[in-house]
Amino acid sequence: MNAEIVAVGSELLLGQIANTNGQFISKQLASIGVDVYTHTVVGDNEQRLNLALKEAHNRSDIVILTGGLGPTKDDLTKETVAKFCGKQLVYDTEALNYIETFFKRHNRFMSPNNKKQALVIEGAQVLANRHGMAPGMLLELDAGKKIALLPGPPSEMKPMFERELLPLLLGASDQNAITSRVLHFFGIGESQLEADLDDLIETQTNPTIAPLAGDGEVKLRLTVKHGDPTEAVRLLNEAEEKIQARVANIFMGTMRQRLLARCLLRSNGRD
Repeated sequence: MNAEIVAVGSELLLGQIANTNGQFISKQLASIGVDVYTHTVVGDNEQRLNLALKEAHNRSDIVILTGGLGPTKDDLTKETVAKFCGKQLVYDTEALNYIETFFKRHNRFMSPNNKKQALVIEGAQVLANRHGMAPGMLLELDAGKKIALLPGPPSEMKPMFERELLPLLLGASDQNAITSRVLHFFGIGESQLEADLDDLIETQTNPTIAPLAGDGEVKLRLTVKHGDPTEAVRLLNEAEEKIQARVANIFMGTMRQRLLARCLLRSNGRD
């Protein structure tokens, strides 16, 4: 299974907030073996969102959208997805009751547009929102494809993803967790390191090897996909040993090793 994450919100494009939702969801999906191939950010525009949705649906098994489920007119994610799927929006009784009860409990006036948050796409599996108003949704489409809608605020999105959506995706994933290890090198350029390891990179399968440029250093990311954590570590160790046999003289360690070294230096008053 492969996935695409579509973040909806003009505030993301304006740089007013960072798309931390995409990072969180990618990490969660990696833990259950779902490959994330693409991240997309689109503003609050129905035409552009529809185009992004169409492209994501064509190339991915599951499309996860975040944002645009609120009560205002620029919150148009579920309306756009409903049109894309040829379905109607209907009120979810449980969500509507929760919203009405919330306003009564806090002695606040409930404006009519708040009811919009209780609308869901017909036929969708409703994902309860225990930290906000708008519920999420999971739609099962033809050919086993899926579209998930999650709220934008991380305080609502994260618990909904973990408690509501993730258990549903576990049954569809291959459950081969994706694990990465980053190796750090100093005193060499990215192109030279890649040249020194060219045959290893060319024949990579599992783990994969990807050079990454850094600030004053070069990094290699080793990524393995396996259902057995012990075997995953063995494969990573094996790949790292092959690399170190070529360039051990410029190897600075893994991220964990570097953090431990810095902690030791600080404890000795040397940082």
